[in-house]
Formats: sequence, C-alpha cells, structure tokens
Amino acid sequence: MSTFFSMDGTFRTTPRPGNVLDIRASQVLHITAEYHGKIVVLFSVIMTSRKIGLYRKVFKFLKKEVPNFKPPMMMADYEKAMRNAYKSVFSSTRLLGCR
Repeated sequence: MSTFFSMDGTFRTTPRPGNVLDIRASQVLHITAEYHGKIVVLFSVIMTSRKIGLYRKVFKFLKKEVPNFKPPMMMADYEKAMRNAYKSVFSSTRLLGCR
C-alpha cells in the first residue's frame, strides 16, 4: 500500500457544456497515490462546484464504496472547503499542505 497520497483540482481539463457531458463543470478533482515509484490517479471526479457540501458528498461516497481507502497521510493545497470536508470524513488521516 502506498504511503503517499495527494488530491488536487484541475480547471483546464474540465468538460465544457455541449461536449460529451452536458454539465457545467467547475473542476476535476484527482486523488493520486505513489505506486512503485510513479504517481497514479486513483480517482477523478467531475465537480460542479467547489463547495464544502459537494466535497463532503464525494468523500463520503468514496469512504462507503471503497472501505479499504484509508490513507495515513494526504497532501493537498490550501483550498479550505476541500480540506475541511476531507477532515470531516477522514478524520484519522494526517492532512499535509502544499502550494
């Protein structure tokens, strides 16, 4: 199991309305891990907002559907809603900051 996990939202790769998905995406949230010396994407979620409630729904879904996902540490930037939602769902994970 990996000991290095990170999460971040990307804005440039979000689907645009009228393309494949007919939604207005705010960002794509990626959760990654180190695996055999390489960083791999574990989960990608198309987000329609960057509000704490939506982040919390995503993290609760992840916790329910992937019960073995229990990272000891998670690195994330300082986006307040994402960090607060993550800590409310995965309270035992040590959350590290990065820029």
